[in-house]
Amino acid sequence: LEVLVLKGLEALNSAMPREHSPYKEWSEFSKRLAETLARYHALPERPDSEHLPIIRERVAAIQQQSDTALNAWVEAQHYADLTLQPVSNGPVMVHHIPRFLRRQHGSGQSRIALLVFDGLAIDQWIQIREHLISGSGRYEFTEGTSFAWLPTVTSVSRQALFSGLKPREFADSIDRT
Repeated sequence: LEVLVLKGLEALNSAMPREHSPYKEWSEFSKRLAETLARYHALPERPDSEHLPIIRERVAAIQQQSDTALNAWVEAQHYADLTLQPVSNGPVMVHHIPRFLRRQHGSGQSRIALLVFDGLAIDQWIQIREHLISGSGRYEFTEGTSFAWLPTVTSVSRQALFSGLKPREFADSIDRT
């Protein structure tokens, strides 16, 4: 498993999006990074492991590099274009989610649950998902990524997610949920 994590980190390092990458590359990268981090967190702590110290260093490095690259992407004004993206292929920002769900399940004939885990990282979700799948084959997941509004204040993201509105459209309640 350690070798698999090392290979995943190497692949991520070469596939890291840059300042002018499209948002879809960032979404895909975040999912791949999360899968690798979930494997990393599942590694047993073994004092005799020759790979574990290297893995720790590379995880810290890739997190720092991806944070720096994403900040450059946001500063290059690519984030501002996200609100204009169509929701037909999936919600790009959190306020797109209600409209996307209505399009996908608008007939009301199927039931759908939208679960919101406040403060849950994607790699933590992967661990929960894997546990649910191993415990029962009854669950079906449709997964995707969406960008939050900046700054990512919980009350702002939560209101945007459930209302389908942009923050300026709920200015009267932006400071509370």
